[in-house]
Amino acid sequence: MAKIIFIQDIAYEYFGVMCISSYIKKHGHQCDVLIENIESDWFAKLEAENPDIVGFSTLTGSFKWAIAKAALIKKKLNKPIIFGGVHVFSNPDVTINQPSVDIVCTGEGEDSVLE
Repeated sequence: MAKIIFIQDIAYEYFGVMCISSYIKKHGHQCDVLIENIESDWFAKLEAENPDIVGFSTLTGSFKWAIAKAALIKKKLNKPIIFGGVHVFSNPDVTINQPSVDIVCTGEGEDSVLE
C-alpha cells in the first residue's frame, strides 16, 4: 500500500485531487491533503506522515509557491514529487525541468497516480 499526500496553499476543493484521492483509496492506498495556511506546522505533519509520494495540483498563480515547497520537501525528505493541474497541462516542459519535480501528469491523473 502506498501513501500520497497533496500539498495546497489554500483551502480549496481541487476537483482533480478529490478524484485521484477517491480512486486510489478505492484501490487500497492512502491519500491526504495538507493545507499550508491551515496547518500550524504543515511540514512537521508531512514528515510525521512519511508519504511515499508528495503531490501538487497547481494553477498558474500558485506555481512558484508550489515549486518552492517542492524544493524544501525534496531537500529535507527526498520524496518523489508529482505535479499536475492546469498549469502543468499548459506548461509540461517548464514543469518537468524544475529540479524538484520528478513526475508531471497532464490530463486525467487517476490511472497515472495509481501506477
